[in-house]
Formats: sequence, structure tokens, C-alpha cells
Amino acid sequence: MSSHKNIFKFIICGTDTDIGKTLISSFFVKGLNSFYWKPIQSGIESQTDSQTVEKLAQVSKEKIIKEAYVFTKPLSPHWAAEIDQKTINFDMLRLPKVQRLINCRNCRWINGSNNTQFFANRSNKTMESSGNTCM
Repeated sequence: MSSHKNIFKFIICGTDTDIGKTLISSFFVKGLNSFYWKPIQSGIESQTDSQTVEKLAQVSKEKIIKEAYVFTKPLSPHWAAEIDQKTINFDMLRLPKVQRLINCRNCRWINGSNNTQFFANRSNKTMESSGNTCM
């Protein structure tokens, strides 16, 4: 018998709205009995993506990790932050220390105003350095 724990982390990413990131994330959360974390929620109409995943996957609230930031407008996070007059602190976007994590991000945004970070590269480096998978 192996004592190796089944540990994994995935990033579900896309570069546009309404392309299925939340739906696919809910399949992963349910099927893999994993945690869900969307570090930045941009745009809140009736509910957040975290609330949608919780409902679709039919999991307990403990499986949904609270967003680091929630912005009102459904825009690229750096624009949404600027409109809400907030600054994104990248230290708040460190991966939670849980096993079985589904991480949903809109990975391709560049902020030239108050942060000069290329989020996709940061996401990939964070995941790769921890030996995990970026989808």
C-alpha cells in the first residue's frame, strides 16, 4: 500500500465571459470532491461564480473558498478594481493550502496602471512551482 495522498490542483481558465469556466469548474468540484476558489470575482449580477458552483455541484459551503476580491463590474480584474477604486495585492492571491483545489481564473489580463503583473504567467509559475497542473 502506498501512503501517497491524492493531491492535485487545477486552474480552469478562459479569456472571455460565458464560455463555461464556472460550469466546468462545478463538474470538477463535484466529480473530484474538491475545493473551489475563484480569487477574483469581477461582476456580480444575481450571484457570484462561487455561489453558482456551490449550487451546481451541490457541495457544502466548506468546499467553496472565499474570494480575495469581489468587484462590481464584469470586466477584466484590473479595470474592475480601478472602477471600484481598489488595488489588487498579489500576496492575497496565493494558493490556499488545501488538497484537491479547482482554481478558476480569467488568466489573461495585463494591468499597466497600478500593478505591472502578467497574471497568466504568475498563475502558471505558482502552479508549476508547486508541482500542479494548469489547464
